[in-house]
Amino acid sequence: MVARTHEGLQNAQHFPEKWCKEVEAIFNQTYSAQCQKEKKTFEAFAFTYPDELLLCVSLVDPSQHAIAPITYKASIELSEDQKKANDDEPQAIVHKLVDSASIFFDSYFAGAINEETYSPVWTETKLLKLTFHYQVSRENIKLTLEADKLLKE
Repeated sequence: MVARTHEGLQNAQHFPEKWCKEVEAIFNQTYSAQCQKEKKTFEAFAFTYPDELLLCVSLVDPSQHAIAPITYKASIELSEDQKKANDDEPQAIVHKLVDSASIFFDSYFAGAINEETYSPVWTETKLLKLTFHYQVSRENIKLTLEADKLLKE
């Protein structure tokens, strides 16, 4: 399961692949030394539902898909109350969620992340006046999407 408020991706709209590739490039460039050392790379995915925006950034081993990635997921409700409370342009909200993923991976590469960090529980937090939920897991988003596609066939 990917989303916080929805089962599966049936009603999700995927962000354009070009945008996701740009986010991946930013993370791969920002953490290039760490990625080279660990022989890993970043994958980014983003989805919108009528009432939720979801960003997923995973650190994966591209040569061994069986190795569980480190996945940071950030979710924000798109209810009218939440929109009023955050009073930001949609693009600014997405940028703040990307910033939150950066903060997480800064901590990861600094050695501040341990096995207790991975949890199926979504945690509410605030960043730059933006209230959202995040989750750190070992979910392989790409494999989840592939499995979802196979189930639809």
